[in-house]
Amino acid sequence: MWAPSGGNRQAWRFVVVTDPRRIGAVRALSPGMPGIPTAVVVACSDLGLSSGGAGKPEGEAVVLCDVSMACQNMMLAAWSLGIGSCVIRSFSQLGVARLLGLPEGIRPELLVALGYPARIPPAPPRRPMEEVVHWETIGGHGNHGG
Repeated sequence: MWAPSGGNRQAWRFVVVTDPRRIGAVRALSPGMPGIPTAVVVACSDLGLSSGGAGKPEGEAVVLCDVSMACQNMMLAAWSLGIGSCVIRSFSQLGVARLLGLPEGIRPELLVALGYPARIPPAPPRRPMEEVVHWETIGGHGNHGG
């Protein structure tokens, strides 16, 4: 709930799904969901509260960022409790909206699958910081400390 949001609109809604049959139905609409989670949080945007309003690209982009930041906070909080998570964007938004009976203007954006991991996998490799962090410009001659 403490994630930042554009204009502090907090234009997000979360549907927590714990019923195994309903989780199965969500999984059937989500080719990107690995395994069988204990719970799935369907993170939705409330387009009526988005900063640009429903159907306006700038508002929809901001609300997607807002929902994403809230999910990141949720995932970090879950990890602190020993709960693993996986964020999923590969799913049928229309199918999940219908399955959950979401009203018009509430659009599912991300799924967060939650469960207790049987094992903790090694962290995936990350690109070196010097490949992704640039000072002043990208590819230019700006330097730090100069």
